[in-house]
Amino acid sequence: GRSSSRSVPPRRTDTVGSSAEPVEAVILDMGGVITVSPFALVDAYGVEAGLPPGLLATKMRSGAPMIERAERGEITLRRYFEIVCDGIRSELGTEIDPGRLVGCVEDSIVPNDGVLELVRSLRRECRTAMCTNNTSDLTEVWQARLPQDLVDVVIDSSIVGMRKPDADIYQLTLSRLGVDAERAVF
Repeated sequence: GRSSSRSVPPRRTDTVGSSAEPVEAVILDMGGVITVSPFALVDAYGVEAGLPPGLLATKMRSGAPMIERAERGEITLRRYFEIVCDGIRSELGTEIDPGRLVGCVEDSIVPNDGVLELVRSLRRECRTAMCTNNTSDLTEVWQARLPQDLVDVVIDSSIVGMRKPDADIYQLTLSRLGVDAERAVF
């Protein structure tokens, strides 16, 4: 279930580069930020399988609480996709291959070169972190595809057993960065 902690990420600030409140850390997400979003590949596969555009990605996103379990490392992404695919088969009669869905997500773990360049530039100015909701079966994939020295701190939900938007994962990120929330931008 959800943590009883408030779901509040470090606040956004418009004072980056000003003397009002110096930023000591920048925290980024992986999927759709440091890497491209998986949803385009998932949607393309869904259409190929005969589903309306956007439906497969919507079904993939709407799997709470099972996706939450996967993101906390309690079940694999493949197991989560097996559940999603069973639901689609029962509801719509359409066969979706969970292994192919995992492949779509793996194939989307492609570095966003512009963001990598930005992160390298930020590291000259402040501490950096990647705080991501991830699954245990993708950890080795992203670790192999992203530069290991890209950020100062990595918080992978499937390793730490907590996920965004729960406040605890943000607090862990800030603690490992050694900065207060007031000095961080997410």
